[in-house]
Amino acid sequence: MYWTVGFQSCLMSEALALPRPTTVARRSIVPHMTKQEFITRQQAMTRATNKRLGFWMVFFFAALCGCIPLSSYIERHEQDYRWIGTAFGIGLLTFLCANLGLMAWYGLRQQRRYGHRCPHCNKSLVGFGAQIAIATGNCGQCGERVFSDQAA
Repeated sequence: MYWTVGFQSCLMSEALALPRPTTVARRSIVPHMTKQEFITRQQAMTRATNKRLGFWMVFFFAALCGCIPLSSYIERHEQDYRWIGTAFGIGLLTFLCANLGLMAWYGLRQQRRYGHRCPHCNKSLVGFGAQIAIATGNCGQCGERVFSDQAA
């Protein structure tokens, strides 16, 4: 017991001797995009998203419609293969969750690609946040300036 108490006090003394992290001054971030560039990029992002969304919808509903004959087959052969109903349910749930994750990933990727994030707080500038940024020139989350006054 003495050894563990001594070891703990040794660790505590070493931990107390470590230098404390210093606070770093917040660096000044200069917005790199004008309001007109932001609007142009927003329109380009909307066009690209709508194009991909059409392909995704066709794939998604084709896969769901493909499940209809599979589910009727499972119902007919439920007594022969009891595990197949559970496997089908898990597979369908996995498919739906994977599509939600894919949609979220694609949305974040598009925001980064087209520069629709606040340069100060890194929050999303799409939807209502984009409307606030265009109307006021400031981020709706942190209130900092989002657009530069001149072209970069």
